[in-house]
Amino acid sequence: KMLPTFLGRKTTRKPVARVKVATAKTQLIVDCRNKLRLHNVEETPVSALLEVNTMGVRVDLIQGDKSRVEVQLPAIGMSQPLDAKLFLFNARGKIIKMMNVELMTPEMVNLNSTARTRAITQSECLRLLKLAS
Repeated sequence: KMLPTFLGRKTTRKPVARVKVATAKTQLIVDCRNKLRLHNVEETPVSALLEVNTMGVRVDLIQGDKSRVEVQLPAIGMSQPLDAKLFLFNARGKIIKMMNVELMTPEMVNLNSTARTRAITQSECLRLLKLAS
């Protein structure tokens, strides 16, 4: 799109910069089952992999369909939240979804935060509260 720019009496058009708005990363809790909603996925995921600092980490895909998936993350020792990528694969081994995520331990979870999307269930929240206290 072009917007008019007024220079004296002449009107010229300059391109409008498109700004990509950053979206909040989904928080995944290590050593827990995490439920995620999926968007724009045309095939059912059958396996998952987590990439942490260029290292692949196996993730158990408990169940899934085109709109949601439940994964069990392994225990990962960390002192602060880690950025990672979650890859979902179809039956042929092709990547059908990649998500930027933030890994956290149960003790790091701030249940009052509204700035991020958490992928845990209510029962997991109760478990995390017991662990953190």
